[in-house]
Amino acid sequence: MKKKFLIFVLFAIFVLSFVTFLMIINYLDPYENKVIAIISMAIAFFFSMMSVSTLFLYAFKKIYFRWQVYLHHLMTSFRQGVMIAIFWLWLGIFSSIGAPIFVSWFLLFIILICIELFIKNMEA
Repeated sequence: MKKKFLIFVLFAIFVLSFVTFLMIINYLDPYENKVIAIISMAIAFFFSMMSVSTLFLYAFKKIYFRWQVYLHHLMTSFRQGVMIAIFWLWLGIFSSIGAPIFVSWFLLFIILICIELFIKNMEA
């Protein structure tokens, strides 16, 4: 029951954040309120990417572990989904400020992998 409820919550977060993202694009004038528009779009994009990647990773783990997944698999997928959303958000930030793209992306990827391995090592 807990897994189904958490999956429903993640799907609801995806739908709400995606609708919020679309409403921000349509109704908020980025030329008038630039900071508010960018921050609210980044938050909506983060939650949308986090929930979609969590659901995708959970479905992948469900297939990989032959339909025998537990609550800790969902929590691991959630943590990895947050890492993926952080990665994509920072890629956008790096591209907008004009940082050296491939070097910054590679270093960010290595840092997030090291954080994931550190957290996974702390779990075991």
